[in-house]
Amino acid sequence: MVGLLYLFSSSAFAFDKSCALNFSGYSSPSIAGCVIRMTKPKGVSFTRNGQKTSLGDCFKDTGLSPDVIEAIRSELNKDELRNEVLNLNLKVHENGYSGEFASDVSWTQPISFPFIKRDWGGTAKAYLDNGIQISITLKSGAQLILRGDFGTIRYSGTCKKYAAKKNKALKPTTTTSTSKLGKAKSTCTELGFALGTEKHGECVLKMMDN
Repeated sequence: MVGLLYLFSSSAFAFDKSCALNFSGYSSPSIAGCVIRMTKPKGVSFTRNGQKTSLGDCFKDTGLSPDVIEAIRSELNKDELRNEVLNLNLKVHENGYSGEFASDVSWTQPISFPFIKRDWGGTAKAYLDNGIQISITLKSGAQLILRGDFGTIRYSGTCKKYAAKKNKALKPTTTTSTSKLGKAKSTCTELGFALGTEKHGECVLKMMDN
């Protein structure tokens, strides 16, 4: 569902807050008119051209084999996705934030980001070097939204004072993703399909079916 983000060095960051964010929702890009949505309380749903439908009908014109469709169903129904907890560490500046985040499910690589300016509504938005947008809102709690060719993922939760000894799992790593999905996304991008477009999504699905 997600690929490797560009990693910034986080050694210079001195954090103020540590936030435990729960997965709250996912929405896929449109693939042949089909959109997949997932929320923690309601589970997975499918719409095609704005109408609710089943997984099979959603992808019936994509040429995917039944085995691939079943693999998608199995992946979406995993409890670990809906129970994911993302650790967000923040340095709070006068008019924005910097920091890093990671989880044991979707974002296993520690992702660090430089200073992002906050708007009047309390939300800071920026694009990382690979085109993925990050959006952070910090009030009584925190909300993190990630948007890219994989769709939109939302997390929200509470924050407390940062304690360095509790965040050993966020050490930078150079391990890269070798998943079939990651390779398919990379290949489709190299073939000239723009990230986040319907054509790119269709290409990824066809590559996974090979």
